[in-house]
Amino acid sequence: MKSDGIKRSVHPNQPDRSAGDAPSMGRVARMPGTGLPRGEWRRRKAGRRGIRRIWMFAISLSAMLVLGLLVWHWLQKA
Repeated sequence: MKSDGIKRSVHPNQPDRSAGDAPSMGRVARMPGTGLPRGEWRRRKAGRRGIRRIWMFAISLSAMLVLGLLVWHWLQKA
């Protein structure tokens, strides 16, 4: 039986770099908005954050209203 086709280790082959060299990260994809000027990127981000705050406020207000109605109804029966 030939041992050429059998790999005895689960570790990858040694990288092609010397001791002290930085590891290669390969191709790194760009993050969205990195090419935009700072002002435009901040404006976009703040707009999204504002919409999230409005939704969170609306959901919180609805939940408090429902809880308040439940407590009021429970107190009316007692």
